[in-house]
Amino acid sequence: RYQALFEQSHDAILIMDENGNYIAVNERAVDVFGYSQDEFLDLSFLSLFPQDDATDASAMVYTNSDFEDAPSILEYHFAKKDGTVFPAECLIEFVWDDKGEILHIQSIVRDITERKRFELFLFKQQERLQALHTMATTNLTTAEEVLVNALKIACELLEMEAGIISQIQGGQYKIQ
Repeated sequence: RYQALFEQSHDAILIMDENGNYIAVNERAVDVFGYSQDEFLDLSFLSLFPQDDATDASAMVYTNSDFEDAPSILEYHFAKKDGTVFPAECLIEFVWDDKGEILHIQSIVRDITERKRFELFLFKQQERLQALHTMATTNLTTAEEVLVNALKIACELLEMEAGIISQIQGGQYKIQ
């Protein structure tokens, strides 16, 4: 009855036993991570994390008592089979039987790469607008001050350490 929900989800759904070993994954998980269904059965939860993050992820999941009562959505960086690392939201929930024993752990993983790119784009746009505002509202009196200020702002926006303004004065180049 719920198989279609599992298989047709736009998010990766991964089911683990109480030790964090995968016992079932949907096709979206196969697409996202690049492992086959059979390969997933040989992996554990920590296999999908970059080497540097695996210990932290394990500690966060298995020591967080919040998971026992209510699902938590956390941001992690996951690693695909080819080594590509990507940001994702992960909802992790323990599923219990009537006796209080863990039946399995289910996780839903949503790749948020595009969202993060857009957030960075918006942040950069905000920086540019702020820089333009600063330039427009700064009381500069000479053309040289305006050019120096514009260069300073351009260097900040382009993440450059230095810039050069040059002009011809009486046949000579002046560099600042």
